[in-house]
Amino acid sequence: MSGINNREIRVEIAKETLEILSDGFYVNSDNEKIIFKDELDYAVSKSVLYKPEMPESIGDEVGELLNLHRNRGCKIEVTSETTIQASTRLVNQEVIKEMVCLNFASAKNPGGGFLTGSQAQEESLARSSGLYPCISQMSEMYEYNRNHRTCLYSDYMIYSPKVPFIRFDSGKLINKPVLVSVITSPAVNAGVVMQRDEEDRNKIGEVRIVFAVYEKSEDKRNFNAFNNVFGK
Repeated sequence: MSGINNREIRVEIAKETLEILSDGFYVNSDNEKIIFKDELDYAVSKSVLYKPEMPESIGDEVGELLNLHRNRGCKIEVTSETTIQASTRLVNQEVIKEMVCLNFASAKNPGGGFLTGSQAQEESLARSSGLYPCISQMSEMYEYNRNHRTCLYSDYMIYSPKVPFIRFDSGKLINKPVLVSVITSPAVNAGVVMQRDEEDRNKIGEVRIVFAVYEKSEDKRNFNAFNNVFGK
């Protein structure tokens, strides 16, 4: 994953990002004051926690959506990019207005270890955007996962619409925020499960359904920019 190799610098950038989010603005490389408070407030206030006991009606709605769009083409690309690189490219170069990316997240800590300088996909997203306040308010998910033994974790998920991204992977501020919706889904810690949890080992292959969260998206056309760190 491209990005910042120095842990201390990552810590400082994370702190600066939280200060920028609190202020609701930053000054870009062209010395322009970029105000994005309204966009951030929207993403935070409209974030939704999806619980494991979601009503069956959501599954029915997803089925209806799939039938509605069954004749539409689907383009799948496999590219060597980070989530931020892919998202900014799709928004800025391909002019995709409604972007959704998947955050393979820490089950127990919002943003993973981004405040202490850790580096994986979620840490990069949290350090570079307004994602942290969107997901840190969902304490129910994190408390549940902390209190349960299994490293399969749970089917809790968070949908955060139009999260403003303000940095590239390098830490440089983007001249204008890029709005990307984010699905935050805890990543199974497959390595630990395989080593320690014989009872749960055979469950790793089960696919967690995220269509119900995607159904919340305003556009429902684009579900791009996947990345994973725990999938081995």
